[in-house]
Amino acid sequence: MPSPTGPSSQPFADANSSDAFDDFAALRPEQPQPAFPDFDDDDDEEEDIATRLGWGNDGSRDQGHERKPFTKYYLFAGAGAVVILVVVAVIMLLQSDPPELSTTPREVPTAPESAGPTQPRAQIDLKEPKITGNKVVLTWTSNPETLDFTVLVTKGTEHEQPVFVERAHTWSTTIDVSSPYCFQIRANNSDPADQTFYRSQTRSVNGSSCRH
Repeated sequence: MPSPTGPSSQPFADANSSDAFDDFAALRPEQPQPAFPDFDDDDDEEEDIATRLGWGNDGSRDQGHERKPFTKYYLFAGAGAVVILVVVAVIMLLQSDPPELSTTPREVPTAPESAGPTQPRAQIDLKEPKITGNKVVLTWTSNPETLDFTVLVTKGTEHEQPVFVERAHTWSTTIDVSSPYCFQIRANNSDPADQTFYRSQTRSVNGSSCRH
C-alpha cells in the first residue's frame, strides 16, 4: 500500500533532538527589556565605593567607629587645657600688684584778674553861664578831666543841637537875647570799649524852662 503524501506524511522530529529546541527558540518572540535599571549594578557600585573608602568587609568600618572615642578625648583634653590657662592667667593677675594710676594734677580754675577798681561815675559841674551882650560863655569842671565833651544847645522849643568841643572846659557862642536857651554838657570816655555817657546839670538863659 503506498504511503500517504502531504504534511501528515512527514515524520515527527524527535523531541529529544537539539535541532527541535533550536527551532523552537527561533520561533519564540523577543522578551521585553525591563523598564527599570538593574539595581544589582548599583549594589556593585556601592561595594566599589565602600572598598575605595576602606569600608570593606574586613572590619575596617568597625575600626572607623572605634576611632570616635579618641576624637572625643582630644576635644575634652583641649577644653581642659583652655580652662587651665584661663585659671593661671586669673591667678597671675590677682597676685600682681595693681599699677599705679597716673594722675595728672588738675589745674584749679582761678578767678579772672580784675581790670582794676571800678571807675567811679564821672562828675561834671556846669557853672552859671556868663552873658555879655549877645555872647554867652560856658565853663565846667569834670572828674576825671580826660573826657571828651559835647555842648548841648536847645533854643526855645527847637531840638537839641550838639556841638563837639573835644576836651575843652570852656566854650562860647552868640545867642538871640530875645530867645530862651538851655545848655548842658555831655561827656564820654575816649575808649571805644566804654560807651558810657555822662551829663551835667542844665543851665538856662533868658528864663528858659529846661527839661533836664
